[in-house]
Amino acid sequence: MESCNFNRLCYHNVLVTKLVEEKKDNSLYDFLSRPNDPAFNYRVDTFGVDNAKWTWDYDWEPYKKSIIVKDVLPLCPVCNSKMEFDGFYTSNSATCVKCRLEGKQYHFNLRQFDIDVSKEIIRRLNTGEWRARMK
Repeated sequence: MESCNFNRLCYHNVLVTKLVEEKKDNSLYDFLSRPNDPAFNYRVDTFGVDNAKWTWDYDWEPYKKSIIVKDVLPLCPVCNSKMEFDGFYTSNSATCVKCRLEGKQYHFNLRQFDIDVSKEIIRRLNTGEWRARMK
């Protein structure tokens, strides 16, 4: 796994510099725990002209007081399951294992690249737009 720094973005784990409100530490190691920030609940949204649904997760970087957007994956338009990127055809397609097992259409061309979706997630987090999108 590639490490991130403030000067560049990692391909799948994108660093988000996010200032977290300072709170009084009750112990010497409180800073290691992830803050109780509602932004961590923002994990699914639509992107692009076709409003494709994507999902992701976060990691907390306590020493940098930052969150990392990770595991950015498209959701299947048929069954809403997480899809896997399919490098066999192109770098911009995905396969739904659930639909493949059920004999449905399972291979989908993506109109968005995961790195672009990651950057848009970061933009929405930094501007606060994510709050309106969760309603």
